[in-house]
Amino acid sequence: MLKKEIIILGILIALILPITLSNKPVNSPGYVQGESTEVSDDITEDTTWYLAGSPYILVKDIKVYTAALLTIEPGVVVKFANGTELYVAGGLKARGNTTHPITFTSNFTTPTPGIWDSVIFDGIKEFVIDYVLIEYASIGIKLVSVANISNSVISNCNTGVQGKLNYANNLTATDNTSNGLSITSSLRIENSNASHNDGHGITVTATIDMNNCTVSNNNKTGVVLSNGGYIQNSCIIGNSGNGTSIFGPTTIKNSTISDNGGDGIWARSGISITECTIIGNKGNGVKSNFVDEKATIKYSTISSNGGDGISTNASLEIERCDISYNNGNGVIVHNNVNMSVSASNIQNNTLTGLSGRGHVSYSNVSGNSGCGIMGNFTVESFTNITWNQGGGFNGTGRIFRSSIFNNTPYDAIADIW
Repeated sequence: MLKKEIIILGILIALILPITLSNKPVNSPGYVQGESTEVSDDITEDTTWYLAGSPYILVKDIKVYTAALLTIEPGVVVKFANGTELYVAGGLKARGNTTHPITFTSNFTTPTPGIWDSVIFDGIKEFVIDYVLIEYASIGIKLVSVANISNSVISNCNTGVQGKLNYANNLTATDNTSNGLSITSSLRIENSNASHNDGHGITVTATIDMNNCTVSNNNKTGVVLSNGGYIQNSCIIGNSGNGTSIFGPTTIKNSTISDNGGDGIWARSGISITECTIIGNKGNGVKSNFVDEKATIKYSTISSNGGDGISTNASLEIERCDISYNNGNGVIVHNNVNMSVSASNIQNNTLTGLSGRGHVSYSNVSGNSGCGIMGNFTVESFTNITWNQGGGFNGTGRIFRSSIFNNTPYDAIADIW
């Protein structure tokens, strides 16, 4: 009798023991018992990668089929073998949190940028990237379909994000070997950072709506806009190229554009600049070339740039600005188009204060190393032209209800009526 009981007990142990030792997560294909979960099968049905099975190691390209949604728990680490990708034709929900972000990284012990391929979204279901770290990919996230990203960091890839990014909030793209963001759709981005990338910080081929962002210390231009848009409450600083290169109508408001290696704002389109600080750029503060549309600059400081404060061949309106200490002209307008300057200080620039033609009122043009005003101008309404070292006024036009004094070597050489 005892022998029979022992046999029965042995059978029960044999049945129970594998269940006890197996911690296999439900719906995790390719699971291998141990410290990690090896993923070698495509995902054809709704699947969850649980924290208990982390890290998940992709040993080959993995496809999430159109019928499937892959959900990844907070804190999970996903590792990619060299050259592999996660292709999402269905959906992906990777939602971490502040204490347990999700990580996509290389499975190589000493990874370098581009060692694995990408997370590619070409899907028909939801795509959620929230509190996610992506590193060492060729393209961190490649968006063939439109998607949003929030609260995430993409670093040490070749390109951070490429494709149809619709909305980004609290996104950081940093230390990538090419562009931080290369976007082909209209983009709304806020509270985000693109910095220390070896290419441009942000490029957008459609339009941008950027608010409260920092684009800094990129090895090329900070922001490249093929079709313009809206930038506000942002800092574009320390980039090796231009602060911005703009090819479509753009409004920039309440932003700082400083210490860039080229022009602060370079535009080949109409621009509106309000309440901005544009200082310390190695090129011009604002340069607008081959443009038919008007440039409007109000309530802004354009100072201490390595070239002209403003150089344009478009019609120009300046109101309540301080344009000073630039290592070129304060303002120069080419191609015989008009400028309007009101209630502004144009002072202490290395060359001419104002050069071109137009109308000046309620302004102070003083202390410039070249001529105060040169060209064809109407100067009126209590404008002061003083202490300029290359003469006060040289040109043609009309001056009334204004003061011209203490300029060297002359106050006016002009055909004035």
